[in-house]
Amino acid sequence: MLERQIIRIVNNSRSLPFALAMMMLATAFISAILVKLADEKAFGSFGIAIWWGVQTITTVGYGDVVPTTPLGRVVGAFAMLFGVSFISFLTAGITSAVVQREATRGRAQDNAEHEERTKRVIESIGHIEAQIAEINAMLSGGSAPPPPAH
Repeated sequence: MLERQIIRIVNNSRSLPFALAMMMLATAFISAILVKLADEKAFGSFGIAIWWGVQTITTVGYGDVVPTTPLGRVVGAFAMLFGVSFISFLTAGITSAVVQREATRGRAQDNAEHEERTKRVIESIGHIEAQIAEINAMLSGGSAPPPPAH
């Protein structure tokens, strides 16, 4: 299911950056809310919590603001793990979708080449049949039909 969603987003290249940005911002926002609730002292304003959420989810982590309570650190650990996992799964999903799209293009091209080769073989068989008919006519003592125009 996730792979289908990723393929749909990748195929619509205009929506990919928007979808990624929205997912990352939503995760940073949720992390900011949780860390603000878990560690009021270190995160005096929601703006600081958002700043921390964005830098943690994106795995930048400047270190200018850090959770000081055990619960705040748990929220931070989950935010970091989600950020790293998200980037890994996203990279794998996009790679899979691109490889699948290219494989589909390759199969279509292979099918077209196969059809062209089949057409040439059928034409060659037609020429061979005409030549065999000509030879049979010559061997049976009849006159050879005129050669086919090429």
